[in-house]
Amino acid sequence: NNQDGALHCSPAENGWWSADWEILPVPGSGSFVIRNRWKNNYLCSCTQVTLCDNSGTAAAHWILEEVSGNSTYIIRNETDRARLIFRNGQLTCSNSYNSNDTQSTWIIEK
Repeated sequence: NNQDGALHCSPAENGWWSADWEILPVPGSGSFVIRNRWKNNYLCSCTQVTLCDNSGTAAAHWILEEVSGNSTYIIRNETDRARLIFRNGQLTCSNSYNSNDTQSTWIIEK
């Protein structure tokens, strides 16, 4: 969520738009942007995972790879193919991970 402006992985109150994210297709590509419903900004990966206002930048484009039939996905950044990982209470992107790492798999509710 981004309830206080910065990006956090923490419990969120029911109804917080800061914890509500939309996965939207990028026209003409197989990638997606991840937009925050409250601030209308996008999840981006540069050297760290941040929020940005420009959905057109490649750093804001993500690829979803389904890992099982139960809505579980790996989310990779389009530019460097690094996985979106929740580690030590922080969001990060990395190409270094354990193949059985549950910290880099995400359940996407529809």
